[in-house]
Amino acid sequence: MIVAQPLSFRPGERQEYSNGGYFLLGVLIEVVSGKEYGRYLADAIFRPLSLTATSLVGDARTAVGMTRMGPDQQPLQAARATADPMTDRGSAAGNGVSSADDLVRLGRALVGDGLLSRATKERLFPRRQGAWRVGQSGGSIGVNTDFAAFPENGWVLAVLSNYDPPGAELMCEALRGVVSGLGCTPLSEKDRPSPIRLMRPPTRP
Repeated sequence: MIVAQPLSFRPGERQEYSNGGYFLLGVLIEVVSGKEYGRYLADAIFRPLSLTATSLVGDARTAVGMTRMGPDQQPLQAARATADPMTDRGSAAGNGVSSADDLVRLGRALVGDGLLSRATKERLFPRRQGAWRVGQSGGSIGVNTDFAAFPENGWVLAVLSNYDPPGAELMCEALRGVVSGLGCTPLSEKDRPSPIRLMRPPTRP
């Protein structure tokens, strides 16, 4: 399905987030390593860094996501009631589980050059406005996380929320202003409207 899609632009011209691209990256990792994607992560990253709460599959410790999905501001409800069961297991495109402690450990590893070289980090996470940031935000119905490591000043930010985007992203964006020396500018959903709120709950057969 992914390979059949035309290119959005010529490789190397620009960068654009793509779940399909991350799925393909996961397949490439499996081919090169000879391991299933989750097993490779466990062997190469999770265990060496002692990330004991990080996995592609949730367990009893995993928080229950809460959502008000839909434009009519429905009552707060458990996200599992509206979630697609196909996304319950993580993949190279996301939906893994972790903890704030584990993400801080990962961030400290990314501040140094032991996990990824400086050249690799600069290629994967090009410099933009403010302090140089290595990290990613992500979210789905009832969950939102923003993670950032700052190699030049040693800061690590990890904000996890069991609520619809952009809650964690707004908090991390405000904190990034502090890290960059610009002070804290309060943000609300009015500044970054939630795409989840505009979605309709999936219909059930």
